[in-house]
This record gives sequence, structure tokens and C-alpha cells, in this order.
Amino acid sequence: MTYVDPGSAAARPERVARTMLRGIERRRRVVHAVPLHSLARMLAQRFPPSSDAPIERAVAVPEPLPATPNFAPTAPSVVPVPSEFEEALAPLARRMERVKLSPAFVRGLLESEERIELGEAAMRWAGMPNKNERAALREVLDALAAAGYLESDGEETWIVRRAPA
Repeated sequence: MTYVDPGSAAARPERVARTMLRGIERRRRVVHAVPLHSLARMLAQRFPPSSDAPIERAVAVPEPLPATPNFAPTAPSVVPVPSEFEEALAPLARRMERVKLSPAFVRGLLESEERIELGEAAMRWAGMPNKNERAALREVLDALAAAGYLESDGEETWIVRRAPA
């Protein structure tokens, strides 16, 4: 592993993070977070023999870490596999978060009812729902219908076909 000497032209992490976020927001394929480093990389690719010495001076190899006798490797992290219910809601997760519609509330609708009416469910969830909240709930119910949890029974009603596992 190598690192750049703090006395060199290292960039501040905050600046690099801001530049990277801006690149992501603008969907840039390439982001030059540190233009000076990008220029050095380009020159190194074009003129390898003349760039080796300056790069070797700028990069240092750290000393190895001392061995610790009580070191125990950590167990591999287990990544939870999303359930079919969570997968059905995944495309709407950000929208649900913005309107504060919890998956637990939606799960409760599927477990306790045989028929879901949009207006009544929206009233229970948001009190006096605005049209944005009502539209978000409708999108969630439509997604669950597409996943086989519900069956549409008219414009604003659904019949529960199965409860989430």
C-alpha cells in the first residue's frame, strides 16, 4: 500500500468529496476530483520514463504494522438478503422516505385487511393526506399489486392476495 506524503500536493478530503458528489449528481463518467493529480497521471501515461522519478519521490511505502499476538480475524460480514416484499418496495424506497410512509405501515395493511381502499388507508396513515401523499401510497399499492400481493378491484381498491413473509 502506498500513500502520498502530507507535505506534497495532497488535496483536502472535503474538496474531493464535494467534487465527487457534484460529478455523481451530474452523472459524469469521469470525475477529476484533484486536477493536479489528474494532470500528473495523464503525463505519466504519455511519458512514462520521464515521470517515474517524480512519482517515486512523491509516493512512500509505509512501515509494516507490528504483529499483534492476540489478533483474531473478524467474521465475514453477512449481507441480509432482501425479502420479496422489500424488493417490491425498493424502487419506491426514496419516495416513501420523503413522504414518511414506512414499510411497516404498508406491511400492516397487507396483514390485517382483506380489502384496501386508497382513501381510507391514506387517512389512517397521514390523517388528512395531501395529493402527493395519496399518490405515493397509490404507487406503493400498485407496486405490490405488480408483485402479486394485491389484486386491483377497481380504481382505488385492492384485494389482499397474500401477506408478506
